[in-house]
Amino acid sequence: MSGDFARKAIEHNDKLTQAYRDIDILRNRLAKAEAERDALKKLVYVPGLWRCAKCKFSRQSMNLHAVTGTISAKADATTEPCPNGCGPLWPVTERLAGNDLCDRLEKAEAHAKAWRKFRADVEAAEYNHGSKSERFYSALEIDLALAEIDAATKEKA
Repeated sequence: MSGDFARKAIEHNDKLTQAYRDIDILRNRLAKAEAERDALKKLVYVPGLWRCAKCKFSRQSMNLHAVTGTISAKADATTEPCPNGCGPLWPVTERLAGNDLCDRLEKAEAHAKAWRKFRADVEAAEYNHGSKSERFYSALEIDLALAEIDAATKEKA
């Protein structure tokens, strides 16, 4: 009887050991799944927005539903070739789209600031010359000033 008890105790111990191993395996799988989920949260794609990784070409793909008159974003995630022939178009993540929007806003603000300064200089020159009709700006002068503004905003970017 004691041999039977010992054998059952060993079998029970083996089952418990295997159960603890299974629990550890499941914990590791759960940790990996949670890490993957957290990584995927950052990779949410903007529906219908595609970009080439090499030349930065962007395309907004939409579907027009003629029956209902509604528009929806392209739903499938198949890549398309870049029209410039340099690679495939990839879906754009929300984070990348937001960063691009912030960059474009900063450039636009710098351009607007430079344009306001140019306009103030023109108005000051007109004021200093007595009448507005005395100061004439040719199209070439304005184009040169705008080119300087563009160059200054590109240097800051």
